[in-house]
Amino acid sequence: MSDKPVFRQTMHMHLNGGSKFSRLVYKITRDGIDTGITRITETNGSPNYLKTADDFVKGDARFDMLATNGVGMTEWLLAHSELNPPAAE
Repeated sequence: MSDKPVFRQTMHMHLNGGSKFSRLVYKITRDGIDTGITRITETNGSPNYLKTADDFVKGDARFDMLATNGVGMTEWLLAHSELNPPAAE
């Protein structure tokens, strides 16, 4: 069994602007637990659906998939998905 966490994305919303745009919003989980990270992908709409934005976002932190070509994504997800256990009472 691997010690590496498993990240998954689940579609939360899809806005279809026809020939103007398409926007998909995903929630990111780590080992089945919500991380508070959102992935937002936008396209130029039909018929091409070329990506115009693809970002992972948590608070003010942002990882731009298009600018980085995905290099460093895993490290960013690991750094920004640390789960904070509830404070002991």
